[in-house]
Amino acid sequence: MRVIEELAISGDGEKELSLWPQAEKIQVRATCGVAGFLQELRKDPFKDHLIVTGSAIESARECTWEGDDLLLQDLYLLTEIPALLKNGGLNAAMHQTRIEQLCRVWPEPKVISFRGRKLALSRRMYIPHPEFDNVLCLHFTYDVASGKHVIGYVEEGEK
Repeated sequence: MRVIEELAISGDGEKELSLWPQAEKIQVRATCGVAGFLQELRKDPFKDHLIVTGSAIESARECTWEGDDLLLQDLYLLTEIPALLKNGGLNAAMHQTRIEQLCRVWPEPKVISFRGRKLALSRRMYIPHPEFDNVLCLHFTYDVASGKHVIGYVEEGEK
């Protein structure tokens, strides 16, 4: 625990083990709601960890959900899951429930065309809005070939 504490202190005093150096955790400026936010995720430094498909951006155009900070937090957590599972520690324990939700494989996944093949989006990220009764759902999977998470479809629903 002492080693974890020494290695896991971030600038604000919170415990953190991360693949993302603090300098890389830049804010995303959404220009057009969820679709614009996802468009920004195609740029550095996110392109090394996530693939946002055209179908995700198109489906997100229908969403009125607001809460880019919440979405960004969950996307960082998603990209850090391999390191958290490998290293364990306090940060992994604090996010255990959320990690289990993001790793769950759902039956009857949405299927998209991705790089000339059918790709089943077997995982989902549900993000409830803190003030309103709506939830943003990202359908995604992990692409072994690229070593990245592929976000393929986005929809909005009620809590």
